[in-house]
Amino acid sequence: MQSRSVAIFLDDGGVINDNTLRASQWQGLVGEFLAPRLGGTGRAWADANAAVAGQVFNEHFLRPGQNPGADYRETWERYQESWLLGMCEKLGVTVPTADVLPLAREAHAYVTRRVLAAFPSVVDVIRELRTDGHRLYTASGENSTELEGYLGAMGVRELFTELSGPDLVNTVKGSVLYYRRVFEHAGIDPANAIVVDDSSSMARQASEAGARAVLVAADPPANLDGVDVIGGLTELPALLRAGSAR
Repeated sequence: MQSRSVAIFLDDGGVINDNTLRASQWQGLVGEFLAPRLGGTGRAWADANAAVAGQVFNEHFLRPGQNPGADYRETWERYQESWLLGMCEKLGVTVPTADVLPLAREAHAYVTRRVLAAFPSVVDVIRELRTDGHRLYTASGENSTELEGYLGAMGVRELFTELSGPDLVNTVKGSVLYYRRVFEHAGIDPANAIVVDDSSSMARQASEAGARAVLVAADPPANLDGVDVIGGLTELPALLRAGSAR
């Protein structure tokens, strides 16, 4: 049975790309980029990134009681500066203040255009969904600029209508507000949207925002009323063709 055309909003990490595989590539590519510019070895920069990135991200984006409507773009710039300066501190490197943010942006662009961490057969599935007539978007916690790099490296960027990250809607992912703003920005009625995520809390938020939610999970939690579950993105076309889409 052919599924009707819908707008599909895909999370990236955990749905399209393997976060574990991507993390190891990130570390190596950060070293590859920064060592020729700031000195030190690629291995030292990779180790510094491994030590700093998660801690700095948590400090900026996972603070208890953080307002979901806070200015994301400003927070992201502070994160990028803290990320680069944190690594520089570990290596005893000084960077002029005016150069910190531009260099951090350049590093992110360099890495995201070279990472190849897609789950097996995901590229084929994305092409299949588009061939089936579905409109493809993202609903990711990553910036649209990062998604441009990742999906461009995979060779599927042109298949997506829009890459929604928190920078486009100026709202950190992790609330119903994020999804409402993503749908509004895309001009999509949530009743005609499907959101695919590997986080049960995100799936619930997408559902609360009015979309159909599909959770990618090998061992899903209980109490997921109204949320479909698949083992991986490769199972989505069959789910849609089964006629269970709203």
